[in-house]
Amino acid sequence: MSKDPLDKLIEEVISEEINEIEIPDGQQIWDRIEKGLNSPNKNKIKKYNYKKVSSLIIALITLSLFSHWKSKEINASYISLLKIISKMTGGKIEINIDSIRNSREKSRISIHDEVPSTVSLDMNTAEEQCSFQLAFPTYLPSGFEFKEVELEQLGNETLSAKIIYSNIDHSAFELVETPIKEEYSKNIGVNQESAKVETVNHNGFEYTVIEYKNNQILILWNIYDIEYTLRGNNKEEALKIAFSIKSTQ
Repeated sequence: MSKDPLDKLIEEVISEEINEIEIPDGQQIWDRIEKGLNSPNKNKIKKYNYKKVSSLIIALITLSLFSHWKSKEINASYISLLKIISKMTGGKIEINIDSIRNSREKSRISIHDEVPSTVSLDMNTAEEQCSFQLAFPTYLPSGFEFKEVELEQLGNETLSAKIIYSNIDHSAFELVETPIKEEYSKNIGVNQESAKVETVNHNGFEYTVIEYKNNQILILWNIYDIEYTLRGNNKEEALKIAFSIKSTQ
């Protein structure tokens, strides 16, 4: 498996630091200890050389620009590394990450956005704040009504949106919409002893239906650049809801 360019960069910097370390011989160590014991106590200011760290920061920013990284694709290790560098230099690092393939407004991401946040909103507010266009079902089972939308945000970017419908009995259908970026694949492990899996085709789209023995239903499908996941407890009604969702593209 080929290494990520960031991993290679980190390894090179660490290797350079290790190679530059000089191990003094025993006599030098004792000479320094003796010198320290004989010298008067003074408040000493320890100076740090951040030359290597600065080089690493510049390299990281350059690498991110040429790789067209999107805000939602910043992985945890990259964010953590920036946070460590920020602590070492005593400064706050902010990086502008743009993509030539993203037609939306440029996103400004700082190292303090490494933890996604979830907000519960009404339908209109969710549509205004979501960074992609939401799709709502045109069919709902009798007695069900809209409850809320939960947006998972990373800075200005929406990672996913969960649309919840419920009834008076507190039963619920949950529709999760997740934007797909570039090439995409997803593997889901299902225990055949506890669930039944089938594929349903409708209007040119393929729906994967997972029916669990506890009567829970999970339906997964993609419409262009959005992945949909619908959870419920009634297969026929869940399929009707899924079929009623039209692409917003």
